[in-house]
Amino acid sequence: MERFSHFKAEGARILRQHGDEYDEESQMRGHVHNSHQKLDEAFRTGTQVLQSYAEQRERLKSAQRKALDMLNTVGLSSSLLRMAERRQFWDRWLVYAGMVVTIVVVFGVWYLTH
Repeated sequence: MERFSHFKAEGARILRQHGDEYDEESQMRGHVHNSHQKLDEAFRTGTQVLQSYAEQRERLKSAQRKALDMLNTVGLSSSLLRMAERRQFWDRWLVYAGMVVTIVVVFGVWYLTH
């Protein structure tokens, strides 16, 4: 037991002499630990920001695709409208020509029968 008491007394003396050094190391260890936590937090935040950018990019790509599809549809619609207008123009002339031919035929038949 005496041997252990000697070590105990020696440890107390060393602690008194070098106690400030241990406190400084403990503080430094705490600062390093806090720095690690801050770096981990910054890394997590950066990762979340990059994930958010990736999601936004996908949403924007989807919106761009929809807009291009809509523009293609509108372009197709405008060309169909032009074609329908042309067809309507010629259909109108065809109807008028048919009316004139019908009137001529009716008058021709009436003239021949009377």
